[in-house]
Amino acid sequence: MNFKKMMAYLLSAVLIISISNSYVVDSETGQVSCEKAKVIKVVDGDTIKVNINGNKKTVRMIGVDTPETVHPKKPVMYYGQEASSYTKKQLSNKVVYLQRDVSDTDKYNRLLRYIWLKKPSTNPSEKEVIMYMYNAKLIKDGYGQLVTYPPDVKYTDLFRKLQKNAYKNKTGMWKEPSRIGNPANNKSNKVIGNKKSKIYHTSDQSSYNSVSDKNKVIFKNEDQAIKAGYRKSKK
Repeated sequence: MNFKKMMAYLLSAVLIISISNSYVVDSETGQVSCEKAKVIKVVDGDTIKVNINGNKKTVRMIGVDTPETVHPKKPVMYYGQEASSYTKKQLSNKVVYLQRDVSDTDKYNRLLRYIWLKKPSTNPSEKEVIMYMYNAKLIKDGYGQLVTYPPDVKYTDLFRKLQKNAYKNKTGMWKEPSRIGNPANNKSNKVIGNKKSKIYHTSDQSSYNSVSDKNKVIFKNEDQAIKAGYRKSKK
């Protein structure tokens, strides 16, 4: 081996050693497949802060949206505290693996990543994703909903299937789907009336959140709505 080849070899070896401190390198292709990180703070259900080789970064999970708990302009949402507590229990101080899709960051300069609880294989199976990817786990266990922002759609089809199953089985937030998107103190046993149409809606109806704020009237129960001259929606 001549001097130039030897130096190139040594430099590549140094590069591999340094990058392996924070990156998982595929043994066959030599390409970086994901980053190794330590969770240092859980912001809420779908956002965490991590330490990557000495650099602190905020990570927003791809493909899943959990109810708000820390938004400066929005109240704590239904099932938000449950989702936040779940993520704290599952990820606090844990070593995780961060997988990128297409985009690197969002408009807030947060890393966009899939969070793996265990180092993933190069081409993970559906079973592996369900078992070890935290984004999928949030949807499967009913703590978050599928949200899609192209071009980051690598696991969208699987996430959609997991959400369908969670809804069917009334898992997590899907026990009371009518409350999703509402403030945490918006109890589902309340009846919402439309003072313009004189129609009321119960929490188990798809039309429950269809009344505009200017026409909305809240009743304690159906009897109160009926006595006020309202009739029940057919939807």
